[in-house]
Amino acid sequence: MRALVLGGAGRIGNAFVRAVLDRDVRVKVVGRRADRAENLEGLELDYVSGDVNHWNEIDAWVEGQDLVIDAAAPYAHWLFQRAPPNEGHLR
Repeated sequence: MRALVLGGAGRIGNAFVRAVLDRDVRVKVVGRRADRAENLEGLELDYVSGDVNHWNEIDAWVEGQDLVIDAAAPYAHWLFQRAPPNEGHLR
């Protein structure tokens, strides 16, 4: 069996990755980082860098998978970053 975990480096996604690996399933993880996140190091899995907001990439990731788990954050990472002072505010 093969499983794809979108957002597998995040807190929830990483828990899914480990649960699926414990069941001897081959896992492919898609994450936004160019390289594996630290919490994925040492795990036997395939890592793909990508962004679920780029719909044209998803078909290729899903092909050949028996299970797809979407644990990707439904928001852009920059959403919760604070803007520099006075930026975006009326003066």
